[in-house]
Amino acid sequence: MDSNPIGIKVHQLSRPINDLDTLALQLPDSFGRVYVGEQFPIVLACAYTDPSIALRSVTASVSTPPGLNPIEIRLAQRASQKFAYIALGKTEIRSAGLHALTITVQYTVGDDTTTKSMRKVYKFTAQHCISITTSVVPSRANSYFVLTRVENVLDTGMPLSIDCVDLTHDHRSTEPGALTAAPVVLPESKIPTEKVMLMPGSVYQYIHEAVPSSDGCLGKVVSGWHRDHLGERGWLTSPDIYV
Repeated sequence: MDSNPIGIKVHQLSRPINDLDTLALQLPDSFGRVYVGEQFPIVLACAYTDPSIALRSVTASVSTPPGLNPIEIRLAQRASQKFAYIALGKTEIRSAGLHALTITVQYTVGDDTTTKSMRKVYKFTAQHCISITTSVVPSRANSYFVLTRVENVLDTGMPLSIDCVDLTHDHRSTEPGALTAAPVVLPESKIPTEKVMLMPGSVYQYIHEAVPSSDGCLGKVVSGWHRDHLGERGWLTSPDIYV
């Protein structure tokens, strides 16, 4: 028997799904561009011609650097006419640089109850599409201005729709849309609410006014964006900001 009796195909999803079987057959092998702060959606398909093979489990994980601290991707299996197994999954990409997507398939063959395993590794590089820099200046007694600079650093000529730049002390939830306003943020804070279309190389600046916590922390900046109307929403969080 072939040392790799099961064929594995993995692709990044970048458009709406109609016929999942056809999509899995037609998508290219490369992942294309992957951006920090955005979801990394995949379609995973397994196929084999030996009817004595029985799949026991299929798992996927992403690690960066490759091999360290893998994060499991939750897979949702779908019905398929052309593949023995097909599923959708996604994970968040939180750092730039080289990543490894590892697919592990466990199976048995015929009457042999011994579980066999095969693994396939796909490497890809994630890059930033925005950068966030902050600076702090005194405002008045016990409060400070946090100046935030958001820049589109894409090299593809694609604009970004910036729809959220918030300052928060809530460490439990930092994704835009799920923020809890921190009581230390003053009512006078200048927090833009309109969407901003940011062209490549362009910069947009925001200002918040905040009172530091007992350890001198003013919070962290969370920015959200869309690359296009079909894309997943991305979000990026700055490190904690101190006076």
